[in-house]
Amino acid sequence: MTNYPDGCTTLNGRHTVECLNNLWKRVGCVEVGDKYPEKQSSAILYTMKNTALTSLETDMKSTKTSADTGSKPEQLNCYGIDFPDNCLSFYGPYSIECLNSIWNI
Repeated sequence: MTNYPDGCTTLNGRHTVECLNNLWKRVGCVEVGDKYPEKQSSAILYTMKNTALTSLETDMKSTKTSADTGSKPEQLNCYGIDFPDNCLSFYGPYSIECLNSIWNI
């Protein structure tokens, strides 16, 4: 990590929820994802606020990578949905088969 996300002022904490939310979005996950920081319990949020940004970023990137390689639970965690049949990513590009799956939903 070469620069802090918006709202972050330290590497090791105490981070604000705004900082954590911005880091989440920076790695490519979205607000409706189940693990969006603002949605977490106070205990989990407390731990996140006091964890180094580099560790948090690694964990968040791992969630996104797993989602993007087919893990349905991690798709829910990162994007808030599981991808339709034949769809390999949240942001595209989308194959004709994926678009047909979306159309049929």
